Amino acid sequence: MRKKILAITIIGILISFYFLFLKKEAKEIDHIYLVTIDTLRADHLSIYDYPRETAPFIRSLAEKGAVFKNCYSNSATTNPAHTSIFTSYYPVQHRVEKNWIKLDESFITIAEILKENGFKTYAFTSSDIFKVNNLFQGFDFVDEPVDPREKWNKKYRQAEMTRDVIGKVISARKTDGKTFTWIHLFDPHRPYYPPDKYLEHIKKMDDKNKIVPFLRDKQKIDPDSYKSLSFTKRGRSDFFKNNPDYYKGWESEDIMFDQINLYDAEIFYADSQLKKIYEIYENKGMNKNSLWILTADHGEGLGNHNWFMHVKEIYKEAINIPLILYSPGLIEQKILPQYTEHTDIFPSLLDILGIKNPVVHPYSSSFADLVTGKNKNFSKKFLFAKRETYKKRKMARGVPPHIKYEHGDKYSIISGNFQYIHRTEGKDELFDLSSDPYELINLLSKKVKLVNRMKSYLFSILKSSKLDIKIKRANKEEINKIKALGYIE
Repeated sequence: MRKKILAITIIGILISFYFLFLKKEAKEIDHIYLVTIDTLRADHLSIYDYPRETAPFIRSLAEKGAVFKNCYSNSATTNPAHTSIFTSYYPVQHRVEKNWIKLDESFITIAEILKENGFKTYAFTSSDIFKVNNLFQGFDFVDEPVDPREKWNKKYRQAEMTRDVIGKVISARKTDGKTFTWIHLFDPHRPYYPPDKYLEHIKKMDDKNKIVPFLRDKQKIDPDSYKSLSFTKRGRSDFFKNNPDYYKGWESEDIMFDQINLYDAEIFYADSQLKKIYEIYENKGMNKNSLWILTADHGEGLGNHNWFMHVKEIYKEAINIPLILYSPGLIEQKILPQYTEHTDIFPSLLDILGIKNPVVHPYSSSFADLVTGKNKNFSKKFLFAKRETYKKRKMARGVPPHIKYEHGDKYSIISGNFQYIHRTEGKDELFDLSSDPYELINLLSKKVKLVNRMKSYLFSILKSSKLDIKIKRANKEEINKIKALGYIE
């Protein structure tokens, strides 16, 4: 009898041990928040080793979540990049390679799948270009600014206005049911319009002696490139339009520092409004059992490779973006060095939710087990990016340096620690991101075998991506809106 009681006791202890320590039940996720901050370079956040605190709220999430150190966008252009996030296809597959091309309705988006699985879907965007390319497929509720140029004399809706809309919508809804919410903030995008108090906060750091050497020596920005900084009609704020000679007589380092202050102040402003948005959901009880995914569509030149904006280049500064996942009880704090890309977000989210992916995404990989701690063996053969195509134009005196136009196609393949850039017109490049992260030393002639292997990856993607899809262009009115944003010269 005693033996039987002892056996039952041991079995009971083993069962308890199994459920307490070995068996990890999947956490129920009720609310998913996908935050995309436009034009946010990863290396301007302290969690990515920037010596200035530009985003304390984002850092607070990162300190409790998973931070990918090497996440890359598939495009340095807003709509193509967002389309890759939402479809898990490369630009050469979904064919939205410019901001004014519409996504074909045959593609299935994250929002559509989540809606089919019982999630109420919301989209709050701060610019009015996503409807143009049909990216609102699957959303039950959409709020995007209507004609912001007419309403606010700006190209976008500032973050606090988007925050106010979110507050009004959420205060009027019931808290029951599952939700998927996309929140897009535009503010770090040029032209820089940081509200005065946020700019003053950055200036009061009084850290020029720290930031200028960091930009020059660590990020490899040549301050003299700022001497020729040209503010195009669409690329400068009202202040510089009204004060075209403002920088006259300034030293190049002073101009660089002033511009970086404006950019960092925009990040600080967006971060402060994101914190308030988070608090809206917290006060509504909608952060319980939630997953926050924060990323950017692309980066910004800021003087690297003598380029100040985006679109034109696909060097690291243009496509290395933050990726942070925060979900207490599901994701532990960890810094992840593995290389990943935008197209991996879609399958990873579905795996975390336990939803079977109905779509075959040949070049995406799920990092779900990596962030939940079930498996650390996540790796990819390569990452891919493409710059949009520009047709040849005859210009007697060449192309002005501030124009983003450049002949031909440009592709990027990242494999291991190397980035290979292939041009259909122009010289190719190969960089070692571990020893030369800001890509100044072209190793193309020194690593021929590696180049050939990376080139084979590229051509296999291009060969397999010839989908029978008719490209649908935006109408004239829609294209004019995009022109006003500065995306079409």
